[in-house]
Amino acid sequence: ANRYEFFPSVGFCLLLALAFEKWIVKSNDVSSLKKIPALAVLLPVVLLYSVLTIARNADWKDNFTLVNADIAKSPGDYSMEYKAGLELQEKYNKEQDPAVQKQINDESKAHFLRSLEMNPDYTESHADLGVAYLRENNFDSAELHFKRVIELYPGHYNATVNLATLFFKKQQFAEAIAYYRSALQLEPKDELAWYNMGICYSRL
Repeated sequence: ANRYEFFPSVGFCLLLALAFEKWIVKSNDVSSLKKIPALAVLLPVVLLYSVLTIARNADWKDNFTLVNADIAKSPGDYSMEYKAGLELQEKYNKEQDPAVQKQINDESKAHFLRSLEMNPDYTESHADLGVAYLRENNFDSAELHFKRVIELYPGHYNATVNLATLFFKKQQFAEAIAYYRSALQLEPKDELAWYNMGICYSRL
């Protein structure tokens, strides 16, 4: 969120420079001994922010490290909690060990739930929390969150197609077809949705 602070800080920086020039430098002759007080003020500031900048570089190792470093600096930021959960879901997709996958999925759910505590109507947290529940075959909780997304945002494709997948996994093929049809109205070229809907018809 620091990008939002750059432009508003321009005026502050200009005023700071003017104050520095008026009360510290006090002279246009930069070669005079009057530049020593100026350096005495500037050098600690430059050193401090150089150290802070270099220390911050470690947070940019990857998205997961960056988001986790910033959660503590952004208390109450529901979108940051959501991003942490989303990064964990990405780690889940790359993990092969089922035990580690379960741990990652549980951690991601905790972040999504905290996000929803801060903003109960945040559709993306509902949508990805539904995916996390679907992964562990907790169909009731997944259905609850997917349907909440559609209430808040009727054109949400991912929640719609995931609801279809949920009913497909439950072998409720008529319900799955209805949601696949709705999803395909939003994304007509989704080959997997067409394929799964065909399987639903064959099972019926």
